[in-house]
Amino acid sequence: MLDKSDAQAFLRQNFDMDVEPNDVLVVMYMLGELSQKNLKESNREVGSKIATDVVLNSHDVLKNSHGSLVEVSNHIAAMQEAMKSTIQAAEKAETLNAMLDEKTAAMSAMFDEKIAALDERLDRTSKLAHKMTEMADKTVQAVVALTSGLLSVKTKGGFWKK
Repeated sequence: MLDKSDAQAFLRQNFDMDVEPNDVLVVMYMLGELSQKNLKESNREVGSKIATDVVLNSHDVLKNSHGSLVEVSNHIAAMQEAMKSTIQAAEKAETLNAMLDEKTAAMSAMFDEKIAALDERLDRTSKLAHKMTEMADKTVQAVVALTSGLLSVKTKGGFWKK
């Protein structure tokens, strides 16, 4: 059971102490060893209780964590569908924007052609208006000259001859 020589060897080896067999340190060592042997079963029970409590608490925590993970997973799955829909809508919008850009470019080219044609018409109309203004000025001069007597009207085979 308890051995004093073991106690002396332990104290010599670990603490470099050479003690007598009846020394208080030997007795304390032996009491400690005895306490340890007597508490071995109690320590097992306490350790077992602690381990059980840890496992039970861990189980509840893991159960709650699993529930949370499932909830997050479901939320992510729901978001994935929404994101897919958003991506599809963005792709459709991109396609529509491209079509709109093409139509806008075509309309712009058509407007450029129409504006160029209108510019040509305006140029021709401006030239005609200039010619008409010149002719009107000459007509006014001719009327003024006629009324002033500066021009004579020939009735036979003259100015109004057909």
